[in-house]
Amino acid sequence: MRAYVIKRIFAAVPLFFIISFCSFLLINLSPTDPAEAALRANDVPVVTQELVEQTREQLGLDRPFLIRYGNWLSDSLHLNFGQSYVKRRPVSSLILPAFLNTLKLVTVTSVTVIFLSTAFGVFCALREGSRADKVTRGVLFAFTAVPSYWVGILMIWFFAVRLNLLPTSGMGSAAHYILPVAVMSSGYIGFYFRLIRNSMVRNNGENYVLYEKASGLPDRLVNRHILRNSLQTAVSGFCMAVPGMLAGTVVVENVFAWPGIGRLCVSAIFDRDLPVVQAYIIVVAAFFILFNLIADLVNAAINPKLREE
Repeated sequence: MRAYVIKRIFAAVPLFFIISFCSFLLINLSPTDPAEAALRANDVPVVTQELVEQTREQLGLDRPFLIRYGNWLSDSLHLNFGQSYVKRRPVSSLILPAFLNTLKLVTVTSVTVIFLSTAFGVFCALREGSRADKVTRGVLFAFTAVPSYWVGILMIWFFAVRLNLLPTSGMGSAAHYILPVAVMSSGYIGFYFRLIRNSMVRNNGENYVLYEKASGLPDRLVNRHILRNSLQTAVSGFCMAVPGMLAGTVVVENVFAWPGIGRLCVSAIFDRDLPVVQAYIIVVAAFFILFNLIADLVNAAINPKLREE
């Protein structure tokens, strides 16, 4: 197992450098001059060419591309993402609080998705082909197909405006989590519950299940073994769902005015605040790689055959 862990970690390092280089390159290929964008974002009345050149020198944009990339990557690895062009503050002081707010939302959503996906998956697998199975699959599929922003607006209208039960925006109490978590979970539950259900149905026909049933093992224990063997497929999906949620909170955070990293990134894009956008990309990419690594290690721990591949 130790050799497999070392091998996977060394495979993740070059992937991180490739993503960081591509993101830095794409942002620098933008037709917008960052120096001019910084001046306009700070409401400079007259943007002259001399002022643009002076700003480019102050921001270090007059240096060669590879030197700028090297400096940016080195600083980013030390959690120094530079200075915001708009707010004139260190980007880390903007990213960190917003990231923690998003992480709280993603943590509650992940627990909800895992619990409900497993519960619905087991419920439908044990009732394969029944009316309850078909109705549950249909309802959850409908939630998966509906855009999250539309579900969010409907929930705000019904629970906040009509019934006046829940707050519509911001964060501060447990009630503020209910609507954003419900909207984010609705799309993921329909997907992951099908993974578990289909895997359990497939495992139910395996020889070891027939042997356990023929041996007189109680249904409770047989179902537990089926569920354990069926979770391997879902583990990868669950692990990759977490960074996917981090990157996918943009819509929900803007609908519910949640002060997270997605909302911060959208604001930075409109203001052309490139250091904030670059920091967002590198943080999300790092989490994608980290959770991909965790998924591989968990799968290898469950199935020793994967360590030999």
